[in-house]
Amino acid sequence: MTVRETIDAYLNELALSRSPATVLTYASGLASFQAYLKQAGIAATRQPIARVTAFHLIDYPAWLKGEHFRRNPNAYTIGTYVAVISGWLRYLVREKV
Repeated sequence: MTVRETIDAYLNELALSRSPATVLTYASGLASFQAYLKQAGIAATRQPIARVTAFHLIDYPAWLKGEHFRRNPNAYTIGTYVAVISGWLRYLVREKV
């Protein structure tokens, strides 16, 4: 499965039990993570999920603060996006991806 396929599956699952606003927040966080991966040389639509390493997960919050939210680093939004990635990772483990 590609990174994008796992993200789409996760968002589809969330849509069954969460509000549309929550799903939109999760989609924004995951879109941000895909932008980070693209900058790291991983195309989410073509690369398998196995290309995402622990380094990417550890480096992502620093990228958010330094690159993505450079002009206005918002600790709350950064925390939310990190929580979104954590939820996605739990989904991947639960689904044995």
